Amino acid sequence: MSAERQKTLLLVEDEAVIAMSEKMALEKFGYAVLIAVSGEEAVAIVAKNPAIDLILMDINLGAGMDGTEAAALILKDHDLPVVFLSSHAEPEVVAKTEKITSYGYVVKHSSLTALDASIKMAFKLFAAKTKEREKEAALSESEEWNKRILGTVLSGVMVIDADTRRIVEVNETGLKLIGLAKEQIVGSTCHRFVCPAQMHNCPVLDLGKDVDLSEKILLAADGKPKSIIKTVVPIMRSGHKYLIESFVDISERKRMEQELLNSKERYESFFMKSMEGVYLLDLDKPMPVTMPVEEQIDYLYDHMKIAECNPALLEMYGIHDASEILGKTQADMHGGKDNPVNRDSMRRIIESGYNLRNTVTEEVNARGERCYFSNNTIGIVRDGFLLRSWGTQIDITKQKRVEQALLESAERMRAIVEGTPHLFFYTQDAAANTTYVSPTIERITGYEADTWLKQKNWFLTDNPINRSAKEATRAHLRGELLEKPVLLEIRHAQGHAILLEVYEYPIMRDGMIVGLQGVAHNVSEQKRAERERALLQEIAQGILSTGDLHEFLGIVHQAIAKIIHAENFFVVLYNKETGMFEEAYVADKFDPSFPPSKLEKSLSKYVFRSGRPLRLVSQQEFAELENSGEVELVGTPSPSWMGVPLMAAGEAIGVMVTQDYEQEERYSPHDLDLFISISGQVALAVERKRWEDAVKRQLEEKSILLKEVHHRIKNNIASIGGLISLRMQSLSNPEAIAVLQDAIGRVDSMRILYDKLLLGGDYKDIPVKNYIESLADTVVALFPGQTTVRLEKRIADFNLDAKRLFPLGIILNELLTNIMKYAFIGKSSGLIRISLTHSGKHVTLTLQDDGSGLPDGFDINESKGFGLMLVKMLSQQLGGSFAIATHKGTRCQVEFTV
Repeated sequence: MSAERQKTLLLVEDEAVIAMSEKMALEKFGYAVLIAVSGEEAVAIVAKNPAIDLILMDINLGAGMDGTEAAALILKDHDLPVVFLSSHAEPEVVAKTEKITSYGYVVKHSSLTALDASIKMAFKLFAAKTKEREKEAALSESEEWNKRILGTVLSGVMVIDADTRRIVEVNETGLKLIGLAKEQIVGSTCHRFVCPAQMHNCPVLDLGKDVDLSEKILLAADGKPKSIIKTVVPIMRSGHKYLIESFVDISERKRMEQELLNSKERYESFFMKSMEGVYLLDLDKPMPVTMPVEEQIDYLYDHMKIAECNPALLEMYGIHDASEILGKTQADMHGGKDNPVNRDSMRRIIESGYNLRNTVTEEVNARGERCYFSNNTIGIVRDGFLLRSWGTQIDITKQKRVEQALLESAERMRAIVEGTPHLFFYTQDAAANTTYVSPTIERITGYEADTWLKQKNWFLTDNPINRSAKEATRAHLRGELLEKPVLLEIRHAQGHAILLEVYEYPIMRDGMIVGLQGVAHNVSEQKRAERERALLQEIAQGILSTGDLHEFLGIVHQAIAKIIHAENFFVVLYNKETGMFEEAYVADKFDPSFPPSKLEKSLSKYVFRSGRPLRLVSQQEFAELENSGEVELVGTPSPSWMGVPLMAAGEAIGVMVTQDYEQEERYSPHDLDLFISISGQVALAVERKRWEDAVKRQLEEKSILLKEVHHRIKNNIASIGGLISLRMQSLSNPEAIAVLQDAIGRVDSMRILYDKLLLGGDYKDIPVKNYIESLADTVVALFPGQTTVRLEKRIADFNLDAKRLFPLGIILNELLTNIMKYAFIGKSSGLIRISLTHSGKHVTLTLQDDGSGLPDGFDINESKGFGLMLVKMLSQQLGGSFAIATHKGTRCQVEFTV
């Protein structure tokens, strides 16, 4: 793990000794391990430590919340992989984990290799899930961006379905210009409102124009027509063609133009007050209109100058004084003669006979900014000569920028369509023939886009998923839109299956469904990860639900077959006594049984001997291995073969194999990784079965012996006491008699303690007083020396269960040993008071000595001593607290409730 950041695990385990053992073992695998002894402590640690990468969660944590409750609380605020770790086999315990988003269930005391494999698989599944979320967030952001553009445009904007000519979207400005609510507009044909007289004469759809900018009529809700400048831009989205129609109300401008033509008296007023720019272009020398068009354009650039202009025109250019613009040529205003937009505009004016509306020019204002104007031009032609030209113009710079933004948005959408590696878009006609697919389909399926055109079946695999998908497509073509996505499985060009999640929508034309449009999302990795997680849980539950090895391997076989091709599957185990491989489970097309064999140079023997997994996906790979002399053909040849060793305690105990006799490239590297992970569970089940059989035999053999041993131990202890008593009666030395009396007392204490703990027959409630007093005397007696230690004991007489009594005994031993080692250094005598009280449900153990006290600056939270750390953890295991302080020597106190 040196090549990547060290992973930090949180181990939640209420048994302190087990927790420390598992922590040390996992740290050898390169992990950093934190420990929590309760669900509440686990929640607090995760909240304070963002560096935690994975949680190993015990299910039963004693008093307080259990592991599933703690996991649920953590996952509400933290996205972390959780692997449940428990020794309990009851189905109701396993069922608790099913409602929690977990990444595995590992039985305690599994091999560390299996535990490490389960942790690594959990990290892989979690990474796959995280990647899927990021893809979905990117798509959502793109859609929100397009909605914001439409919402901020100041012109009216409609989105038209090119096939049906129906309105699918309209912005707020468009709603105001029409005077209707959105639901009254969306779904109507565009000609109901815009240019109603041109139902079948659309410039883009019927006349073949790429872009249209022209003056049209808008029919508002009150029935009155409005003059508008309309721009139509076609775009492709999701494989379908749409029109973006933007329009500006020019009714007021039209009215003013008419007044200009009909009323010379009002000319000055109109000229000065018009919101549109008005200008007169004059020629310094009349130009014959019979000249070639390109020569006329050059002539106009050089000789046509601005003779008059109104204030609105000056404002459009950012000019304050007319003298700054009067006299300038067309070349001056257009920034030269070579702008293609402006030359095309002038070309159309000439070809129209100098009477043209809505020509667009691209110019630069006084601030150096590029701007766009829509011009209406009337030329004064007499006797074949152009004398001058009147014109009006409006500033459409903002409109052009919006159009450009829409075009850029369309380009971004196209980039998303063609650049998202896990999505492709398509359209189909009413006969389900493919008419369009986006180029990304090649990255997903391995086939070029052209290969899919006119295809109906889409290289479908024959399974229930696709039969259901075909029914869904038929329903869509009937107009029955299904809200849920459709799952579809197709065959990749390399032979393996791909799972697609498809959203389909009908294509309407004149009220009829003429085809379908859809987006397909490659969810193979996501669905596989979900199935693999369910598979591992199913196998883990199988370990707990059955004690029969053959039945369990049948469960494994059925689970694997849901993801990996496993028609031919077998497990063989090595018998050390016979040196043979024996059948544990076989399901094979050609070899339904497996007699005991040494396997010689078979592939299975090669995997067992090397201790490494093996994946062969072609006859060529087998031939290369055979030529090396490592293997020979045994049994029926199979072009696809995959096997892994079953490992226990670093030693191979058997082999698990699946093979396909017909197709090459059947198994992927991901299949092998999953097979390896499952092999750990299988090896665990095999070892458990062997262990159970061995334990059963040993129990049967030793049951009678154990009863006899118990009886003899009890008698021997009594005999020892009797022999010491007889010897004491023959002595006259008071000191010797005292020593033997102490010995008799210790022997009697051992006999009583043995009776209480081992032979009493009741392990639930054990008297505390005798146990604690005997233990204290034994520990002090282990430290003979110059210091005379007096032991005062005030032990309450009550019972505790063994689960609490044994940790309490360990705590007493640790604290008393520390006192004897360190408290009386350099002193000739000492006093130790031991108090154990029981009030209600509250238990308090106190040790007080009159020694030299704690070192200066001592902090229990900073202490790294193993003994005090163990005392602290065992106190937490008891659900209590531990405190140590200098007080007339040293005082240690443990408190907990029962």
